[in-house]
Amino acid sequence: MVFSMFVVDTHALLWHLTEDTKLGRKAKEVLDKADRGETTAVIPAIILAEALFILEKKRADLKFKDGLRKIERSLNYVV
Repeated sequence: MVFSMFVVDTHALLWHLTEDTKLGRKAKEVLDKADRGETTAVIPAIILAEALFILEKKRADLKFKDGLRKIERSLNYVV
């Protein structure tokens, strides 16, 4: 079994959580694998801060608490 970890950037995280078509194929594949428990997505705290800033400026259609709940429910997202 190969175990892998990937560091997530702000826009990839937001696009994944909002199911935005801007998310690239490879990033979608990695984040979908994290959702299924097949890999781990590492989310640096600064990424969450930047995501909050973007969401406060209404540049994405997602409530920050909803996004955090999705991350918290998964064992494969590490902050």
